[in-house]
Amino acid sequence: MTFNFDQRIDRRHSDSLKWHKYAGQDILPLWVADTDFRSPSCIIEALKARVEQGVFGYGDRPHGLIDTAIARFASRYQWHVDPEWIVLLPGVVSGLNLSVRAFTAPDEITLAPTPIYPPFRGAAKLADRGQLNLPLSLQNHRWVIDINAATSQLSGKEKLLMLCNPQNPGGTVYRRAELQAQLAFAQQHDLIVCSDEIHCDLLLEPGLEHIPFASLSEDAAQRSITLISPSKSFNIAGLGASMAIIPNPELRARFNRVRQGIVPSVDILALVAAEAAWRDGDDWLAAQLAYLRSNRDWLVAQVNALPGLSMQSPRRPTLAG
Repeated sequence: MTFNFDQRIDRRHSDSLKWHKYAGQDILPLWVADTDFRSPSCIIEALKARVEQGVFGYGDRPHGLIDTAIARFASRYQWHVDPEWIVLLPGVVSGLNLSVRAFTAPDEITLAPTPIYPPFRGAAKLADRGQLNLPLSLQNHRWVIDINAATSQLSGKEKLLMLCNPQNPGGTVYRRAELQAQLAFAQQHDLIVCSDEIHCDLLLEPGLEHIPFASLSEDAAQRSITLISPSKSFNIAGLGASMAIIPNPELRARFNRVRQGIVPSVDILALVAAEAAWRDGDDWLAAQLAYLRSNRDWLVAQVNALPGLSMQSPRRPTLAG
């Protein structure tokens, strides 16, 4: 099947947040994770079919989406998820904020890499929690976390380690040994781990594999919250369907307790789109990755040809939002 990623869709006069930010200026808006690719037809057709029903009342738990997600995680990542572990959310950012509020007290501290996707910082700030930075360093053309760099600064009040796997904005896809080191750090300091894995399908280098943090071991699973969504991979971020996967029943209860009455259920159309994406969208996803890989290679070559500039080749797209 052929997909046309060269099709130009003019969104300047639409409801696009991305294109409105610099309206009237000669600026290409690349500041948020929102592509201008038309989403795969399997999603569009699924949404049309649901709209044709014409009734949009409250939705039940979406067993089709959950079954599709579980099968996908098992086949792609050898990660076996129980349906009870899944908490549906209208976005990964809400999951970051809920994790900070559920798993830290006002006088406790979160840990996060730097640089990092800004909502990691915002989640701690909005909850009035402190945050300690774990710097990234460039090693063999890859930005990796120096997990032990802040050991001398630890006070014992650290409770939540916030990871981004693959890393945003560094573009690094973490290897098993690197994730094992992060797990050992969490075990040593008795930390809960919130792992944002929303970019797990956007790996540009052939042969790379995404390894969910929670799949490392039973201990990793029991101390972790994994945030995941098809929204960035299939350009459906405006619909908002995400999951928090929390194997530990006590952590899951704490997370749900903080969420009650504040974070709403997921929109029924978003659930339809997410299921269609993960069930039927893989051919489109593979074609998109090939297209993005070509664009990345061209961009890296152009930047590195400029005097005084250099750019590392990211293993996944660097997406801001």
